[in-house]
Amino acid sequence: HDSRWLVTSSLDCTVRVWDIITGKMIDWFRTLTPVVSLDFSPTGEFIVTANIGSVGLFLWSNKNHYSNVFLEPPSSTPKVL
Repeated sequence: HDSRWLVTSSLDCTVRVWDIITGKMIDWFRTLTPVVSLDFSPTGEFIVTANIGSVGLFLWSNKNHYSNVFLEPPSSTPKVL
């Protein structure tokens, strides 16, 4: 998209979206199993993940693509998706 965001995953089953310019986390969510590979779709509308123990891919809607992003601290409790 505009190369402003970075998406990361961790073995704690979280996926986080970061604003590179400010270094702030924009949003995050938790998956049932750790993510081993991920990427944004070419338009930035979706995030695709490959998870441990799964044969297929998971496609997530990037809600930040459809709304204004305010660089406030995200919720301390992630949503399990």
